[in-house]
Amino acid sequence: MTEKGTKSLVWYWATGGAGVRFSHRVARCIAGSQGAQSVALSLHEGNAWIERSRAGGHPVMTIGGASGHRAAARIAVQARRRWVALQGQIAGFEPQVAVVPMNFALAWPYHLAFARRRIPLIYVVHDAAPHPGDYMRLWQSRMQHLLIRASSGVVALSDHVAQQIEAAGLLRGGRRCDVIPLSAHEVASRLAPRPSPTLPVRLLFLGRLLPYKGLTLLAQALAPLREKRGWRLTVAGDGPEADQVRALFANFPQVELKTGLLDESEVDGLIRDHDVLVCPYLEASQSGVIAEALYQGMPSVVTPVGGLPEQVGFGRAGWVAQSVSSEALTETLRGLFDAPTAIGRMSGGALDLVRVASAEDAWRRVIEGVADRQGPRPDALKTGS
Repeated sequence: MTEKGTKSLVWYWATGGAGVRFSHRVARCIAGSQGAQSVALSLHEGNAWIERSRAGGHPVMTIGGASGHRAAARIAVQARRRWVALQGQIAGFEPQVAVVPMNFALAWPYHLAFARRRIPLIYVVHDAAPHPGDYMRLWQSRMQHLLIRASSGVVALSDHVAQQIEAAGLLRGGRRCDVIPLSAHEVASRLAPRPSPTLPVRLLFLGRLLPYKGLTLLAQALAPLREKRGWRLTVAGDGPEADQVRALFANFPQVELKTGLLDESEVDGLIRDHDVLVCPYLEASQSGVIAEALYQGMPSVVTPVGGLPEQVGFGRAGWVAQSVSSEALTETLRGLFDAPTAIGRMSGGALDLVRVASAEDAWRRVIEGVADRQGPRPDALKTGS
């Protein structure tokens, strides 16, 4: 059993994507039981949420240099300097527990800095396996498997992912995978549900433009509704599918494209200024964008894949299409456009989902579960699958 003040280090060196926000939120949730001064973060200096973490009272340590999968060669060149920096951070803060809130380059090899001091590691699994179209899928999968096997505690963000991890037999010693829902890591930014909008209903697709995100499916689903008044769609994000997305929606007067890298400040504004998030994914674990929408009381339209129905409360905070098909998605959207008053009710359901669960108690139990255990010896870590 841990006491208030057990020292935890949240360690995340990437600079983009969901991990930037999530690392800050994990630290804040752990601090709910331990106090902010007892929860430090080791971040890349390019992390856009560093000042928020400092403002929350957390000690923040940084590393500099290259970041991102396109900078793999430069990261390798800077590897020794970063190893020395991490050693110094650990020696200076003396954490009793380390948390990797999301996988990143060097997380697997550098976890040995904690293992050599017998500091237990908690790893948060976002996806049981890399998505189609992700970079270096085999490498990502292998590194994650090694991290899971080296960790004293493993946390998933949905029941769907936890079941996949347990079924794969990756956990040491017959342990279970703890589940702390992604949407439980933040408080709602509004107290009352959104009012049902006047027409047009403003749809939003937000995130990386990748094949598995289903934008072709969305274009096919909207084609029969092209002449229907009462809706607008904004597609915002960047990725390898950007050119295809421009072609897909070229003949839709209702569609606005914001293709390009989004600033962190733009994400909240886009959610605030639209009515319904649409996630036409072909496969998924859970979606960080859905969680961001829930925090603002925004309902979502989702396909029945992975943990997406779970994230919207199986219909309490959004609409779940009957199948992963353009026909099913068309009918779901048509029903939404014909009865937009349901948006206000679904907004209330979204806020209820955020309020129901608190990640603070869940993280306290996870920390307590590993803080008194020593991490595995470096020579005991097996690299077999």
